[in-house]
Amino acid sequence: MRNLFLIFLLFMYGNSISQTYAFYRIGQSPTQVESSGLLIRNYKRDLDKLSQLEKYKNLTCFKISGFKDNYEKLDSVLSMLARHTSPRALIFEDCDLMMLSKFEIKTLVKLSLLKNTLFYENSLFPLLKKNPLTTIEIQSSEIPVFDSLGLLKELKEVKLSNRNSFSTVNKTDKLFFKSGDKFINVSISYAGDFFKGEQKNKMPFNTQKINEQVKQTTEMIEQMSALRKLVRTNRPAYLRQPLPEISINDTGFVMDSRNTSYFNYNSGSVIKIDGNAFVTSEDEDYSGPVRIFYREFRNSVDIMLSGVPMNSMVNGEEKLFKSGGMYEIYAFDAKDRPLRA
Repeated sequence: MRNLFLIFLLFMYGNSISQTYAFYRIGQSPTQVESSGLLIRNYKRDLDKLSQLEKYKNLTCFKISGFKDNYEKLDSVLSMLARHTSPRALIFEDCDLMMLSKFEIKTLVKLSLLKNTLFYENSLFPLLKKNPLTTIEIQSSEIPVFDSLGLLKELKEVKLSNRNSFSTVNKTDKLFFKSGDKFINVSISYAGDFFKGEQKNKMPFNTQKINEQVKQTTEMIEQMSALRKLVRTNRPAYLRQPLPEISINDTGFVMDSRNTSYFNYNSGSVIKIDGNAFVTSEDEDYSGPVRIFYREFRNSVDIMLSGVPMNSMVNGEEKLFKSGGMYEIYAFDAKDRPLRA
């Protein structure tokens, strides 16, 4: 009777926060495979039975709960899941994912990070890039940073909530990330108290305009070699890349100088350029097509490859600069002449 009551509670919680599953413990036998999931807790009796995972290879959803004290345990559980089962949905609850060393499950399409699960976006998302994830659910008191979300090439949607449900959506956005020669379009939905009371489906940008710009940008990528050559020619003498043939996430955009435009960089940065913002080298207003070159230097390797000098002499003593990140941007007209803002 106690086990039945526990299963009922787990079923109700799974229903409120995610897809409906009845969760069982290792050692129990699910009655319906399609709607059943396996709960793995950070209890000795659960960990001692991990060798039985093969019996649950037909289940599609697994919930991992309470792993905050030992990263090696969690690494081991994920490795065994990848080896013995084929999860399509994985739920973390009250876990610490900050120090995960590996996270590769070839069948995983949905990930839920719930109820006090700790993670750092820019370390977790790169670990997930080999998984075919299409959906991520995040239960958090704050809206995460999406700098590295573009690494997940199959991703379609991210659901955010600071409550126990993702069902009532208060607002939706769309994010665009560049991945190689393609752009990833990710839908972001906000539930719980995020943006509660605001107009639903309120978009921060004109989607049609962005899609047109994405198409233009994709075409422009084929001309990046010529654009890089222009940048090298117009760069100040003190900004010489030690290895100029290396791209540091170099990106090209095309815009009409008369219109305000938004561009999305693969780190998650959004570049807004106002209409009628450019002048020629003779300080005359410019009207016409503009080619934009943009890139960011976000770590020490990027900065070293950029050629940006990071030292200065102060009272005869050499001092080193510290940087949390930099960007470089150039604009050219249709005849390859540099423009200024």
